[in-house]
Amino acid sequence: MEAAAPMPSSSVGLSLSEKVGVYHSDGRSFFCYNKERIGRAYDPIEIHPLVGAALSLFDGLHTRGDVVDRLTQDLPSTPRKDIEEIVSDIFTCYRKFIMNHNTVAPRGDYSEFLNMLDGYRPHRSIDVVFKNGRFHFPLRLRWVVTNYCTRRCIYCYQNARRSDDPIDSTISTERIKALFQEASDLGATEIHLTGGEPFIRKDIYDILTFIIELGLRPVVFTKLSFSPSDVARLASMGLKEIFVSLDSFNSRVADKLTGTKGSCEELISSLRLFVQHGIEVVLSPVITSYNYEDLDLYVSSARDLGISRINFTIYRDNTQRVAALPSLSKSQIEGIETTVDGLNASAQGAMRLFVDSRNLRNFIGNEDIVICPGGVTLLIILPNGAAVRCDKAVRGVDFFIGDLQRHSVSEVWKAPKWDEFIVLDPEKFRGTTCYDCEKFQVCNLRNRCFFEAFNLHQKVYSPGPECLLGAI
Repeated sequence: MEAAAPMPSSSVGLSLSEKVGVYHSDGRSFFCYNKERIGRAYDPIEIHPLVGAALSLFDGLHTRGDVVDRLTQDLPSTPRKDIEEIVSDIFTCYRKFIMNHNTVAPRGDYSEFLNMLDGYRPHRSIDVVFKNGRFHFPLRLRWVVTNYCTRRCIYCYQNARRSDDPIDSTISTERIKALFQEASDLGATEIHLTGGEPFIRKDIYDILTFIIELGLRPVVFTKLSFSPSDVARLASMGLKEIFVSLDSFNSRVADKLTGTKGSCEELISSLRLFVQHGIEVVLSPVITSYNYEDLDLYVSSARDLGISRINFTIYRDNTQRVAALPSLSKSQIEGIETTVDGLNASAQGAMRLFVDSRNLRNFIGNEDIVICPGGVTLLIILPNGAAVRCDKAVRGVDFFIGDLQRHSVSEVWKAPKWDEFIVLDPEKFRGTTCYDCEKFQVCNLRNRCFFEAFNLHQKVYSPGPECLLGAI
């Protein structure tokens, strides 16, 4: 199944792809790759026996609901809601290999996996589908194509330097394609291209074409001005959507935020071209003290252009920004959320508006939500091919994991350096509320955000805004 395709229907029989299978050996369970079908050899991955049992039921006969029913019946000590969560996460993580199928095609021995579960009661999906808080392969790759950009946004989280020459993007076309090919083989479904400005790299159209041909979903972020021929080229290669960071439809405000005169009109022109060529636009404005009062105008202007998806990001102070910029107050953020709720209601489904500050509150009190996907399901690649835990600079932390110029995706994903960001010593947090908190190990598995913690306290090892106890 192509990654960009809808999730498999839950009302028809589902099957694992012929590219993969599950098996057990010497009391251990494995997810394996079929070299003949994939064309390359990859090591089998050890999985939890409950994952093996669930995947073995995707044999062309069972629907997703059937899998939940069967496991609930055969594991009576496990609450159905836990089984539902585990099966849902299995669907999410292995979706590259789960498809609608009318042919009976068993990929593993369910009864043997079930025997391995004798007396076992799973508690949380994070303990079953994930291993030590991490999935077995990256589901998404985020490639920071370059840290150079044609704009100079005053709030920029990357402190991008102004240039149209991405001299820092030193990983070759052939190498980045090989990494994307391997990630696709392993089960990744998305490639995020960001920066800086990804489109200033000369071979980016060739790389985008390759991503689409692999069946991966490209998630591309841009602030560039596009010509009619550029947009036509993107449409012809099969690009379905593009994320555009236009912060205001007021040219004075937009130009101030981008540090570039005329940027507003340039971006609006590009938006019209994308819509005309059938490429869905997702607007991704950063909401600051300069533009937070213009949301009604912003949404109506987007609607007039034929754009229906907007992801609002609330600006939070950071160490990378170009210029001092006051953060929004709690009451201002609440006002933004109220406004977005009202606009969503009045649109009656015709528009999809989202504000990221809601995510933060969802973290509080919810032990099962991963705070940062970096190293859990997401592999971040810098312009020079370095793999990192986070692409934002935080004083006192080295986020480097491995060199993808010399090592494979699999090798880097298995690197022991990842443990440094999950298996943390409470002593590092002495003097903070984290030090003797009963939820300390839970927050380790949730994958802490060091960037947000540093912005709050100027200390890396301190509680972040996602604190389970709402201590911030």
